Amino acid sequence: PMHGKFICIEGGEGSGKTTMAKAVVAWLESKGRKVKEVFDPGSTPLAMKLREILVTAAIPCTPRQQTLLYIAARTALADEILRLTADGYDVVCGRWTLSTLVMQGRAGNVGTKTVEWLADRFVMLIPDLYIVLDADPVQALARKRAAVGDDAIKADRFDGRGPEWHEMIRNEYRDLATQYEYPIVNADLPVEQVAANVIALCTDQLEIA
Repeated sequence: PMHGKFICIEGGEGSGKTTMAKAVVAWLESKGRKVKEVFDPGSTPLAMKLREILVTAAIPCTPRQQTLLYIAARTALADEILRLTADGYDVVCGRWTLSTLVMQGRAGNVGTKTVEWLADRFVMLIPDLYIVLDADPVQALARKRAAVGDDAIKADRFDGRGPEWHEMIRNEYRDLATQYEYPIVNADLPVEQVAANVIALCTDQLEIA
């Protein structure tokens, strides 16, 4: 039986991960493939509980603590992804270990080697394709604020950070994507063009006709 592909859409807050994930899902379905969209952290009961802690700004949680919670949530989701891909489903996910390498490993000073060590031993799953969306953080947060409201932005541990932090995150994504040779897509283009570029990468790198 056909083994499914695991595709991850990465990028800073408001860069369009959810929109692009849905575009990839629709494209895969148009090819007659079985597809499942998931999100990280989330999509399993354990990961959803941990997500509440991780994203809520009012709950104190240090970068080291965040790292361990993300690894636990991702380990639970990895088990589900492995089951789905073994059953022939393609899985499309917003975020994976790269986000923890950026936000906690680099920005939180936990260290990328520590994050990689934990991911290697507990998550034990690497996407078949990482695609990194690169967007101007000011415009990206403005789009997200328009979609979810100012109160939701302020209540989120990461969305509510200042512009300097979001610009740093963008630069760290660029740097690590280059280091790991993950493709970077300009997410400031019109959404239809971004989706076309993302799907072209999936076509080329995963050999999906």
